[in-house]
Amino acid sequence: MKIEICQSLIFSWLRHVQGCVVTQTSWKPSPTWGVARECELTQAFEAIRSFANQHIGVQIFKNGDFDQFIRQAEIDVLGVRGEQDAGGPGVIAVDSAFHEYGLQYGNADETIGRVLKKLIRAAFAIEAYLDVADASIVFATPKMAEAVCGDIQRHLATLELRLAEQRSSAIPRLRFRIIANADFSNNILAPVLEQRDAVADTSELFMRAQQLMRLCHIDQRNHSFPAAIDPVARANSEEGRRIGEHVRTTMAALAASGRLSARTVGNLLDPRYCKARFNLGLPFLRPVDRAVPLSRQRIDANGYSRYWKQPLRIGDHEFLMCSQWFVWQRNAFDNWVRDLGCPNTGRAA
Repeated sequence: MKIEICQSLIFSWLRHVQGCVVTQTSWKPSPTWGVARECELTQAFEAIRSFANQHIGVQIFKNGDFDQFIRQAEIDVLGVRGEQDAGGPGVIAVDSAFHEYGLQYGNADETIGRVLKKLIRAAFAIEAYLDVADASIVFATPKMAEAVCGDIQRHLATLELRLAEQRSSAIPRLRFRIIANADFSNNILAPVLEQRDAVADTSELFMRAQQLMRLCHIDQRNHSFPAAIDPVARANSEEGRRIGEHVRTTMAALAASGRLSARTVGNLLDPRYCKARFNLGLPFLRPVDRAVPLSRQRIDANGYSRYWKQPLRIGDHEFLMCSQWFVWQRNAFDNWVRDLGCPNTGRAA
């Protein structure tokens, strides 16, 4: 059986970084399995297909029925996590691709359509065959054109909401995510490399290859990884500084002008709203707890800094602001600012 090196990397990431207790490559449903809530999911599939054909503008679905669509599901790497806060186990389903000259499934529209189809199929497969409380559907690739990545992100935010509208008794939390380019290096490759000395499992081909390089005394000074792997270097890049300064400056102006109402703040604390509106993987705002050091409140469960250290004061309360912003998200942020009635503020910085 052929296991691509990219799949092996994802396999190690799910096990040692994401904490999955069960991990399988090339997951496929058995033809003997029954489909849970088949009638409901068929209706949801038809609604999503109709919406995609009318509003997305790229070819995603052909003229197959739901049964054929779901039976053809294959997930590159599937990880199952332990009991989650939502009351049951969670899964992370990852499709991956490694194209030397950047992700290419034909032209830009064909590439967007293929990626969206993979993620939508994985979402329906998980709902059809797995009884879980939480699911993350991920497409991971080390190299993707920024324009293509931005288009996919925007479509996924909308599709996530449409799926939520169609599901009456399915997974309480279902999220789509693209991990590409610098994010791939920072969030997948670098954390896995940090664990390579602690793992002794001959089935993990990526890890064994890294250990072999070390065993053979490869000169790391001449075989260094790009600076994009370093989250600090990425945050300090010119691109990261521009969008970060824009968000911080604009939010400070909005707070000072009193335009951040209680309802607006509530939206910015809601992870689903922030995902749909800005495509953020975290809540925009996090309330400051004065009983806990700020240095601890800024990091996620894996120890990575996700919030800026300078709190934002809104009325009598202070909040940390999410720092995970990229250039392609600027339009979404500026549109949100304009919706608050601040066109000039949205164009600042």
